[in-house]
Amino acid sequence: RDCTFEHDDGKDARMSSACLRYAETFDKGDRFGLLLWGGVGTGKSFMSAAIANRVIERGFSALMTDIGTIVTMRESSFNDRQRLLERLMGCDLLLIDDLGAQRDTPYMMEQVYAVIDGRYRAAKPMVVTTNMDAGQISSRRGHGPWSRVVDRILEVCYPLDFRGKSRRGPNTT
Repeated sequence: RDCTFEHDDGKDARMSSACLRYAETFDKGDRFGLLLWGGVGTGKSFMSAAIANRVIERGFSALMTDIGTIVTMRESSFNDRQRLLERLMGCDLLLIDDLGAQRDTPYMMEQVYAVIDGRYRAAKPMVVTTNMDAGQISSRRGHGPWSRVVDRILEVCYPLDFRGKSRRGPNTT
């Protein structure tokens, strides 16, 4: 609830401006989203939630979640699984937090791909946050199960590089 552009600390005006511009011009008919990448604690999740809140304020639907939650829900009953799939594919904007934090098991990668590919094929926008850096993203693009996931994300998400020290913890002022 407190993740809004009005509560932004302004430490990275360039990223704040880009995220606000995306939220203010969001159109559910535009398939393009954002890939917010960078170090831990640099404001990616906050900005993602601020985007979601602004998009909702503008009358659109948005769902912010992470892969672990999606997988847990997909493992539930058939009816719950169907409702989750409808929510993931039906919302105007899907925000996936901390991509890459989950284990790289074949099962997990299958679930990640199913969600990313479903949104991609439906031409529905996503905002994805990840702690992977440019090198990790690039190396995963060409190898193994990550290649299809990263390729689809990079085709429809504009990358924004969040830099700086972690804003979390006692030494952040």
